[in-house]
Amino acid sequence: MPKLKAAVILDNLSIKKWQREALTLCSDVVDIELILNCQNTKNRRAYGKNIAYYAINILCLKSDLTRSTAFLQNNSEVMSFSSEYSKGWQKIPDGLINEINARNIDLLIKFGMNLLTIPEDLKSRFGVFSYHHGDPEKYRGRPAGFYEILNNEDRVGIIVQRLSNKLDGGDIYAKAFSKIWHHSYKKTAFNFYKNSIPLLRKAISNALRGEIESNSASGKMYTLPTNSQSVYFLFSLLMRKLNRIVYGAFFEKKWNILVSPRKDKSPTKMLSENIRRIEGMVPSIDRRYTFYADPFFSADGSKIYVEALNRMNGLGEIISLNKKTGRMEKILLQENHFSYPQSIGVDDAEYLFPEIVHFASPHFLKLKHGMVSSYERIVGLESYRLADATYFQAGNLHLIFASKLSDASDNLYLFYSESRLGPYREHPMNPIVVDPTCARMAGSILQEDGKLFRIGQNNSFGYGNRVWICEIRELTSSKYIEEKIREVGFQDQVCGPHTINFDKESMVMDFYVDQFSLLSGYRRFVSLARRKRATTEFGMPT
Repeated sequence: MPKLKAAVILDNLSIKKWQREALTLCSDVVDIELILNCQNTKNRRAYGKNIAYYAINILCLKSDLTRSTAFLQNNSEVMSFSSEYSKGWQKIPDGLINEINARNIDLLIKFGMNLLTIPEDLKSRFGVFSYHHGDPEKYRGRPAGFYEILNNEDRVGIIVQRLSNKLDGGDIYAKAFSKIWHHSYKKTAFNFYKNSIPLLRKAISNALRGEIESNSASGKMYTLPTNSQSVYFLFSLLMRKLNRIVYGAFFEKKWNILVSPRKDKSPTKMLSENIRRIEGMVPSIDRRYTFYADPFFSADGSKIYVEALNRMNGLGEIISLNKKTGRMEKILLQENHFSYPQSIGVDDAEYLFPEIVHFASPHFLKLKHGMVSSYERIVGLESYRLADATYFQAGNLHLIFASKLSDASDNLYLFYSESRLGPYREHPMNPIVVDPTCARMAGSILQEDGKLFRIGQNNSFGYGNRVWICEIRELTSSKYIEEKIREVGFQDQVCGPHTINFDKESMVMDFYVDQFSLLSGYRRFVSLARRKRATTEFGMPT
């Protein structure tokens, strides 16, 4: 397929690092033939009314990703111009529009200028694409991420839209959601700029297929915050930072698992309402461990594999429990940090597929007589460190859903192969999900009545509290579409789950309570230090 002919709109040939990286990802689908260089964009500032926000902007929104550099593309012609102004909106001169039309430019990508009037005689096939940081169904206008943090939202929206002459009201061709760190505007902003990078390519791919994400722009219009709003914003961040420090020093999550009978109910019916802890068996935790989490059933359904946190060294071990009694049977993996022990049945053999992100790339671990007997390297994933990697076979396609350690809170990636052991390739729509409320895997893929369902962790306000059920609507080597169905959590005074799995008879999940302890901070520090040492002291056998 021939590449689209594109023009990039800049101010004074300046581009931010994240914008440059977004264009680089699109180099296989677009050729930048023109650089439209605006030389008179005005940024009017009301220092008396907004000076506190401008200070916040300097402290929090400036980062390596927002650093501006000069942009000159090989074989791209630069056309400099001065825009026309009308009531605060800028307009590209008619002569330049005629030149764009004469060159049959397919797409304009706007990384410069402010509010832009789109002329009716612009003949570009896909019009003008532009980013907006904010979900226009709730937040239109600016500044990016500020009011979402102030209003304690669960995420920040990111869109790539085709501009219209209604502010933030164009057709949306790609949409994502970025995690909010409610105690840090700087970390939140860095994250949503990073998550913006792959979105332009997704928007172009969707446009080529004629697929529009949405065109809703019903949200409230926001403007730069006043000085009083900015002071309150800073106070809110400070209080949240203090709460975070207190929690880290004196509270810790005490995890355990719940095993409930299915009673002929389907998985989705069991997850159609919130869960009650009293409806099932909760095992007693062996005295060697502080908690059990990440439960999976064994291939034959007789055992439950869990991550058990070693009380002495703070590392996760994989152990097996009797499904009926909850008693510990065997230690399968130890002396490094292991978690998320998915069990896979292959012919007459059983494999563990645990998370080993802190010290190795993903491996399949073959079990024999209930113990690990050998390791199988996965071709194509040797350079990846993957969190909560989950294997699934769909017809002749072997799939691994996983998060990368660098962005595990809100990004999900998919890898596919024609063989279980690879070679695996990245899915062209990666990351296939960008959303802190459901991206990270929370158990095996469910199959029910010819449909596929994925369970994703809700990490928007922290780690491990509640999950979302998502229906996978389309899954091929070139396309992935899913839809969020419902959120599931506990009715009782406990938090969770963050992992759910099923066999023919039962459902198993984990939950936690926040427990006060004067040693919580010490144990947290020691555990992190030992995990880092284990990363360098131990390796994965081959």
